Amino acid sequence: MQRRLAVCAAEVVTLVAFAVACKYPPVAHAATSPDNLQRGGSPAYPGCALGPALTFCDQAPGTGSSQGVFGVINDVPVTNVSLSVAPIPGLAANFAVGDFTITGNTCTGSLAANQGCAFSVSFTPTTTGLRQAALIVTDSAGDKGIFNVQGTGTNLYLAPPGQPGCAWDNAFTYCSQALGTASATETFAITAGTGGASGINVALVATLGLSGEFNSADFTIVANTCGALAAFQSCTVGVEFNPRTAGLRAATLTVADSAGDASQVYLAGGTTSTSA
Repeated sequence: MQRRLAVCAAEVVTLVAFAVACKYPPVAHAATSPDNLQRGGSPAYPGCALGPALTFCDQAPGTGSSQGVFGVINDVPVTNVSLSVAPIPGLAANFAVGDFTITGNTCTGSLAANQGCAFSVSFTPTTTGLRQAALIVTDSAGDKGIFNVQGTGTNLYLAPPGQPGCAWDNAFTYCSQALGTASATETFAITAGTGGASGINVALVATLGLSGEFNSADFTIVANTCGALAAFQSCTVGVEFNPRTAGLRAATLTVADSAGDASQVYLAGGTTSTSA
């Protein structure tokens, strides 16, 4: 069967650049016509979990996240290409119109063979809790490219730096570092939603399932301006990577307030072959 559409997602900032950058290895993905579709993947935002859906970082209801960019590539001409946002089957309770906003879209009309198109999405939760949606690209031949996306609306959210030095799986990843030496400080932002936040506590803990790759000294909080925040106010936390053991190191940066609001970002880092 001839493949008409292939879909992928990555952290790129322009739709034009993305149309020629869809080169990630395929990953399992449920689709209406799986024989015609192939999706490659990378995290929408480093530091947030990547499971059956591309996951946006936590966001306060009524505010918009940075954009995630998604792309479609076709190897034959296609017509009547369109994009829609719909509930994921069986998960309609977590969907509302407006949770995910299309901020740019070139997936319309007709596409020549190998032309490709892209669209960008911002996570703008309408309420707190898990929000989920399916982003669906279709054409007149009945091909469908489906991206499942999700994010959590919360009154307190933690965001990783916008441009990590390296990328690895689903964590904000520091570049390789010699044993016993400290990396540059990376700054993470914590923002409160409409209710503000007080009693903010920031900590580093082992990542679930990766406790063998955690040492409390591998990542260090070197700066913390967080105490209490008014509505939509932000504070920052600086974290260094200083590996004490060779190999992959992992941790979770967590933030919580006195009202029980919480958010987290996964961290990872590796070591070079030489030590200090």
